[in-house]
Amino acid sequence: MLPLTNATLTQIAGGGHTEDWDRGPGADLIRWSGAADAYVTEKSTTTIITEGAKDVYPSLTEAKLTRIVVDSSVGNLVQKGDTITFTWNNQTGIQRQVDNTQTYTLFGTTRLWLRED
Repeated sequence: MLPLTNATLTQIAGGGHTEDWDRGPGADLIRWSGAADAYVTEKSTTTIITEGAKDVYPSLTEAKLTRIVVDSSVGNLVQKGDTITFTWNNQTGIQRQVDNTQTYTLFGTTRLWLRED
């Protein structure tokens, strides 16, 4: 159980081809479906151009989802390249591809690093 939650993971879909290559990547490969507590972390930045140089300053207007933490009972089903679907910030059906996973056995959680679009 997560101590803090701000999202709900609703689906994990496989990102690779099936073993016999009958279906393309992620096609009809629902590995898990349900409702699991999750915590989404975001990175807020914006790019400001000043005299031809590019500087990055914090901004609350542009947020990129960077990772989502879930209970390991669900998180251990996720593999690199999978597509997850979740609800966050009053938005349903958000889909992101997983770039990497990291399990914390002591806490019973798995961190899913999301691929930036």
